[in-house]
Amino acid sequence: MTEADAVVWVADGLAAEGLDYGDRLVERLTGQGLRVLRRDLTTATTNDVPSGRLHVLSGGSTSVNDRSGWMAGGLAVTRSLIEAAQREEHAVVGVCLGSQMIAEALWPGRGSVRSARRIEVGLTEIRWREDERSEDGEQLVVPAFHYEELDPVPLLEGNAQVIADNGHSPVQGYRYGPRILGLQFHPEFGPADVRRIVLHHRRTIETYHGDFRAALDSVDRYESSWSTALFDRLVHRVLQHG
Repeated sequence: MTEADAVVWVADGLAAEGLDYGDRLVERLTGQGLRVLRRDLTTATTNDVPSGRLHVLSGGSTSVNDRSGWMAGGLAVTRSLIEAAQREEHAVVGVCLGSQMIAEALWPGRGSVRSARRIEVGLTEIRWREDERSEDGEQLVVPAFHYEELDPVPLLEGNAQVIADNGHSPVQGYRYGPRILGLQFHPEFGPADVRRIVLHHRRTIETYHGDFRAALDSVDRYESSWSTALFDRLVHRVLQHG
C-alpha cells in the first residue's frame, strides 16, 4: 500500500464551481507538511485502503440515507476505517457528510442522521465544549453548509461525547473515543469559500427553507471573528492519538 501521513476520502458533488469537497482538506493538510493522498470515496472498496496516521472523510451531496448509489460501499469503507481506529492504527475525522457516515457506520439503522428544520449555511457560531474544565464552552465561528443533521440520542446512547452544538443543530461535533471525531461544520473552508458556496447553491438554499441573502450577510458579519486556528488545532489533537 502507498504510505501517507493523511488520506482524504472525497465524496461526490461540488462545494462551488471548480471546488470539490476534498480540495481544501488536501490543501490544508499539505500546508501542515503532511504527505496527503486523495481517494474517491464513491468508488472505494475495503480492499484498497492506504495506510496513514489520519483518515479524513469529506463532505458531499448524497444523503447517508440514500442507498441507491455509492453510499453502501462508502459506509463499508467507513466501517473498516473505524475498526482500524479502534485497534489504534490511525485516527478518523469526518466532516459534514463524513461525520454522518461515521455515525451511521457506528450505529446502523438507529436514525442518527435526520433532516434539519432548515438548511444551515454561511458563517455561524457554535459552542465548543471539548475542554471539560469549561462549563460554558468556547464560542467559535465556523463555516456551515448542511440540510441534514445528527440526532444526539443515538450518539449519546452509543457512548459518543457531543462536544459542539448551537441553536440550529444539537450536534455540531462529537467524539467517539480518542481517535474518532465527527464535525458537522466545515473547518477547512474560509470566508471566501463560503461566499462561493452560497452563490453556487442559491437554489438549494431556497429549496431547504434558507435565506440566500442572510447567508451572504453572515459572512460579512462574522468574517472578522473567523480564525484558521480551529482546523490546525483539531488536526494536531487527533494526530496526538493517531
